[in-house]
Amino acid sequence: CAPPALQHIFRICDEDHDGKLNDLELNTFQKRCFGQDLKPDELSGVKAVVREGCQDGMSADDALRPAGFVFLHKLFVERGRVETTWTVIRKFKFDNDLLLHPDLVNTHVKKHSDQAVVLSEEGVAFLRMCFDMFDTDHDGYLKPEDQVKLLEPCPINPWNGPTKLVAEDNQGLDFKAFLAKWTMCLLDRAGDALLGMTYVGYGGDPQRLVETTKRRRNERSIISRPVLKCCVLGAAGAGKTEIVRGLVGRGFADQKRVDGVIMAAKHMAVDEAYGGGERTLVLSKLPDDDVARWIASKENIESCDVACIVYDTSNPESFSSAASLLERLWQTRPTLPCVFVATKSDVSPTPDQAFEQTPAEFCKAKGLTSPVEVSVKDGELGSLYDDLLLVAIDPSVACPAYAEYVATRGAGSKAAMAVKVVAGLAVVAAAAYGAKKLYDYYKGTTQPHSM
Repeated sequence: CAPPALQHIFRICDEDHDGKLNDLELNTFQKRCFGQDLKPDELSGVKAVVREGCQDGMSADDALRPAGFVFLHKLFVERGRVETTWTVIRKFKFDNDLLLHPDLVNTHVKKHSDQAVVLSEEGVAFLRMCFDMFDTDHDGYLKPEDQVKLLEPCPINPWNGPTKLVAEDNQGLDFKAFLAKWTMCLLDRAGDALLGMTYVGYGGDPQRLVETTKRRRNERSIISRPVLKCCVLGAAGAGKTEIVRGLVGRGFADQKRVDGVIMAAKHMAVDEAYGGGERTLVLSKLPDDDVARWIASKENIESCDVACIVYDTSNPESFSSAASLLERLWQTRPTLPCVFVATKSDVSPTPDQAFEQTPAEFCKAKGLTSPVEVSVKDGELGSLYDDLLLVAIDPSVACPAYAEYVATRGAGSKAAMAVKVVAGLAVVAAAAYGAKKLYDYYKGTTQPHSM
């Protein structure tokens, strides 16, 4: 069935993004597909056919609407002119399965494990246009039915992958929540996100929609990337899913069991001391039975800006496993900032943890702040998310090794600069010496010979 492909083609041809094709846009489409202009009488004939056969096919100002565009191609097929429609479909990079051909749509993003793929300015502008076009009642929200229409050309909903993506959704998605959905999709499956935006209606090179952040090893002490990823780890039943969903205001009563990966994202204000503006905090929680495999991969740990290690204060065995998680994380990446979170602080009395140190003593010995106490059930999360954002931006506050790394790197950079300067002076000196010899040689060869 071709309509989703035709919806994509219609949006590409709708250059002014008003939801209809005017005469100029129809002519541009004709030239792209068939190499010739539409004659005035041909254009009038097309419109007359649509008016007669498709009630919603033409707009009040005599422009072709999406329903009319699809109707025309159905008519071609019914009248035995199926090759006309196939010509159009192939011109817009679709294959025989009515999918965008992977060799013609570049959605692979090259990056290092310590980089993130984020929206570029052009990507944000494109999504702003999409949002405004499908916010038909102009109330600042994309309601569920608006979202369905937006994603109609996609053969697979890019937001419905193996990872559950959660954003703030009250009356629908506001623009920030809409961006958050795509931001999470890019972090989780960049290629699928780019393909989704292409299906939705982007007609240029998909690579222009995104950019890769600076490598973490090239960052200064304050991390500059606009999107910061927090991996939420801990024992089963400690409340990790609740913490992830709590970022976007999902209360305890709203919780449903999530067996796979779950991510939530929110735009958050940043203190002026750290540059001000907004950053996007993304929380990601793995299935409990997948944590060991995830920790064993250096690439996985490198993708994380901060780890949130959760333990259950009502379970005396919980902190022991949390402390073990920290040790395993730091074995692979000693510079990973970590924050301990103590859940179920509403439970009383709280049993002592079966560990040689109290959680506070352990954290102090490791150079970390004391565990943040929360009760998701009572909605008492305090400043947890602000704390996680701060630590992601300034890792040295929750990772002594990171502060040492930055200091060492700074000293190393100065030493390297000194070596470069000395080497540069040596090159200059050698060049000057060489120039002197050349000068002497040429001077000697140009002097008159003595008799």
